Amino acid sequence: GDILVASSVNSLIAIGHRTGVLRVLFDRVGLPQSLESIATVSGKNLRFVTELVHGLICADVILVKDNTNPLEVYVDEERAAALQSTGIYCQEIPLLNSCAMTSIEQCFDDGKGLPYSTYPQFSSFMAELSQQKHKDVLVSTFLPSVADGNLIASLESGIKVCDFGCGHGLVSVLMAKRFPKSVFFGFDLLEESIEAAKTCAQEYDLTNCSFRVLDLSDSNSIEEYKEEFDYITAFDSIHDQTEPEIALKAAHTMLKSSQDSLFSLIDIKAHTNVLDNRANSFAPFLYTVSLMHCMPVGKGSDGKGRALGMMWGQEQATAMLEQIGFCVDVQEIPNDSFNIHYECRKRNTE
Repeated sequence: GDILVASSVNSLIAIGHRTGVLRVLFDRVGLPQSLESIATVSGKNLRFVTELVHGLICADVILVKDNTNPLEVYVDEERAAALQSTGIYCQEIPLLNSCAMTSIEQCFDDGKGLPYSTYPQFSSFMAELSQQKHKDVLVSTFLPSVADGNLIASLESGIKVCDFGCGHGLVSVLMAKRFPKSVFFGFDLLEESIEAAKTCAQEYDLTNCSFRVLDLSDSNSIEEYKEEFDYITAFDSIHDQTEPEIALKAAHTMLKSSQDSLFSLIDIKAHTNVLDNRANSFAPFLYTVSLMHCMPVGKGSDGKGRALGMMWGQEQATAMLEQIGFCVDVQEIPNDSFNIHYECRKRNTE
């Protein structure tokens, strides 16, 4: 029963986020509102808003003001904070189910993967998720933690930076705004992502930020950028590659041979052995996302990809990086319980 209820509450919270109904409550934390008022402010149908709110009341997600008729509801500060942080992840599984459930069943039969085009809504969601996470912590928390804080001085004086799997370009745009003397490049396999990234940079009139469609397995493109960059980042993108070893070799090739040059691989905090993940309460969720998205795109439509999956784990990631020629320092990321940071330098520079 608990599994069924948890799954149902997850769906209710996801719908509340996507329809904007929960946003109405977040904007007036602790202040009771009628269901009619919530429907009016959100611009949604009262009958559907009522059923959603009733479900969340029974889940103790939304609170009820005593002795009100008609009903008045609210969220307190604790619930609002939880729903606005981890609550956004509640959209992930319903979106994956709607995009790929039937296709995933076929993957079990033929062993092939799926193209990124299977996941249009999920891609938009991941852009939203990335926006929230990076706006909150990238410049203020993560970058100051890199290289014992020394990266900031380099960025301020001016270096060349590249983001692998840049998506809609937010990482590069945020850094380009903060560090105008440095130059930033974003690479991604998907043309629609690169177009979105270019639009994002144009909105801020950035001249130190550019984006390009680039396949990290294309040796000619990689050689074009040989020892070009002082700092390379890859945020949760390597495990989605059909040929992740080649992508990591690309980082090694593109990184300058300097003691100060760094490759930051940021990926899911997990172990390679499933038995070591049992203590992680988020592990079932992470394996589900991996099964529904990361593995299929990493397998590729022809079924020839490596399909590492999101839960490839610290031990395997470290071994692959070291085999390619990196010295690896595995670090916790401040205020981030989901990810871990592999701070990498070329071995031959030490």
